Amino acid sequence: MRSRALHVYTRISVSCALTLTLACSLGHATETALPRPTLDGSVSVEKAMATRTTARAYSTDPLTIADVGQLLWAGNGIIPTDAVSGATKRVIPSARKTYPIELYLVCGEGTAQHLAAGVYHYEPEHHALRKIADGDRRKPMSSACKGQSWIAKAPVSVIVGAVFTRAEATSGPERGINFGVMEAGNANQNILLQARALGLETNTVGGIRDEDLYKALQLPSEVRPIVLVTVGKKP
Repeated sequence: MRSRALHVYTRISVSCALTLTLACSLGHATETALPRPTLDGSVSVEKAMATRTTARAYSTDPLTIADVGQLLWAGNGIIPTDAVSGATKRVIPSARKTYPIELYLVCGEGTAQHLAAGVYHYEPEHHALRKIADGDRRKPMSSACKGQSWIAKAPVSVIVGAVFTRAEATSGPERGINFGVMEAGNANQNILLQARALGLETNTVGGIRDEDLYKALQLPSEVRPIVLVTVGKKP
C-alpha cells in the first residue's frame, strides 16, 4: 500500500511539474516547483525531539531547495491517502477541514538554493512557491520582530499565519480563533522537528508587531501572522 501511495504522489508531482513547465514556456509562470518531499527520513521523531535546540546564530551557508521544500511540506503539505482515487490530506489535522494555515518563506540573495531574494507563499496543492515580494526583506522583518537583529542573519524564515475566518465560518469566532492558533502550533512544531531531522537549527519567534510585518513582507491582510521560524545551519 505504501509503494502505491508513493506512486500516486510521484504521479501528482510529475503532473504539477509538467504544468509549471508549460506555464514557463508560455511566459505566464507564477510558481517555482519544489522537489518532491521524502516520506521516510533517517531520524526518528524521538531523536528529533530530544536534540532540538533554540538557535540565535547561523552559518552563512545556504539551504538547499530540497531542504526548503521539505520544511514547508512538513508545516502544511499534502500527502496521498488513496492510491485509486488520488485522495489527499494535509500533514497537520484541521478542525472540520477548514485549513486556515498559510506559510510564507523569506530569504535573502543566495541564502536558499535556486531562489532569488524575496517573500514566497507556499502553495500546498502544487508543492510550489509563488513570489509575493521581491528583494531581501530580512532586515525590516527583524525590525518588525521588536528589533531582534539576529533574525536578519538567518538564511531563511518561515512565517506561520492563519486565516481565522475560515475556521470561524464553521466553528464561530471564539472556537475558530482557538482552532487557528492550535493548528499554527502544530505547523510550527512540525517545522522544528523536520529541521532537526535535516540537521538544521531553528528558533520560533512570537514577538511580532503585526502591522510592521505586513508592510515589511507585503502579506495579505486576511492572514494573521502567528509565529516566525528562523532556519539555518549551525555556525
